Parts: sequence; C-alpha cells; structure tokens
Amino acid sequence: MQLSCTKHFRFALILLFSTLMTSLSVQSATRPATEDALDAMESSFVIEVTETPGFIRFDNRFSNKTVGLLIEPGGEVDPVAYARIARKIAGAGYPVVIDKTPSELVIAGVMPSMVGVVKQSNPDITAWALAGHSLGGVIAGRYIAQNPADISVKGLALWASFPDPNMPISYRTDLIVASIYGEMDCLVPKEDVLGLAWTLPFTATIVQMDGANHAQWGDYGPQEGDCEAEITPTQQKIRGKRSTIELVLSQIESSQ
Repeated sequence: MQLSCTKHFRFALILLFSTLMTSLSVQSATRPATEDALDAMESSFVIEVTETPGFIRFDNRFSNKTVGLLIEPGGEVDPVAYARIARKIAGAGYPVVIDKTPSELVIAGVMPSMVGVVKQSNPDITAWALAGHSLGGVIAGRYIAQNPADISVKGLALWASFPDPNMPISYRTDLIVASIYGEMDCLVPKEDVLGLAWTLPFTATIVQMDGANHAQWGDYGPQEGDCEAEITPTQQKIRGKRSTIELVLSQIESSQ
C-alpha cells in the first residue's frame, strides 16, 4: 500500500511538472529585453561585456577568478534580459556567461543544449556553476543529470525553477545546489518548488526571496499569470545576486 501511494504521489508530481512546463513555455513571441537590460550591455571601466553568436560574457577587469556562472535564460525571453543580474554578479569578480540558445527550442527537442559548447568556448573558467531561470533551470538540471562525468560543473542555482522529475539530480550530493524562489511568484510558487524538492540533493539549500516574483529575475516586463512583486526589479536582482554568490559561487571558490 505504501509503495502504491508513493507511485501515485510521484505520478501527481510529474503531472504537476508537465503543467508547469506548458505554462512556462507556451508563449506567443519572445519577450524583448527592456532599456535597463540594454544599458547593462555596455562595457565600462570595471566591467567588460563581450557578445558572440552563442553567448554574452561579463568580466570584471580587476578580477582573475576562475569560478564562473553560466546562465540559462527562461523560455521565450531575450537572453539580454539577464544582463543586469549578470553584470551585478560579475561586479563581485565572478565571470558570468549567458547562453543565447533559445530555451523553449531546447526543451522541445528542436535544438540541442549548448551548455557544453559554451563552457568549452570559455576555457579560462575552470569551475562552473550553472544558473537557470524558469525553463532555463530545467535545462541546467538536465545537463547535470546527463553529464555526470563533467567534473567542471560544481554547482547549480535554480532561479524560480526545478529539475525535470524524469531526470532528478538527487544523487549529486557532490554539487553545491541552491533553489531560490520568490514569495510573490505565481508561475512557480512555493508549493511547486517544495513539491519537486525530492529531485534535488538532500544537501540543497531552498530559500524564499521575500517580495520577489517570477519575471523580475530578468528585465523583460510583466509576465502573464505572475503576481505583482513587493520589491523593485533592482532590489530583486541585488538579492538574487547575493544569494547566488553566498549559497553557490563563494562555496565553490572556497572548496577549490
């Protein structure tokens, strides 16, 4: 009886995952980046921004850190929309790379994940954390599940996201994992994040960001079905930066 209940519970969670995937991936058009994001694409005295056909990279000119972050964007979102949070993390000295591969096409199987290719294109970064917003977190989790021999990936930051329950990473206790969700996120709410926590290592840290919603991880405007945030977009990115660094990047760095 216990086994049957467990099977039913897991089946219900997989149905929940399918519903979430549909709500996050079915959109009419790519959400363009706002002016705030476009402004963050400009190089400065401290931050160097490099764009290629496959990725956007942010470097602190005064840092030589070899622990870096690879961001997988949300579905149907212009990758440039994550420029501000990438720039803030780079300001702390960590090189940050945004994958430009459309997440919705990777999820649909139309395009392969380019995580490995992007990593190989940035060989000076020897230890990686993957970060994924929404569908991007599913892609990051799948890469980890499908590439257990890639020892360069040391951590994962899920921003309003979750692993694919068909490819759980619960056995990867060697990774430093943080799942960060917003109090006001009505697309991937707390209940869904906690309901899929079994897909994570038991060592993972799950953190609520007070006042945060789903869309303000990036800069692409309001998202249908989301709730209104109780903090500003800038505040959400500062808190997201702080959590990602404290819970993942700095821990990877200290373990090197």
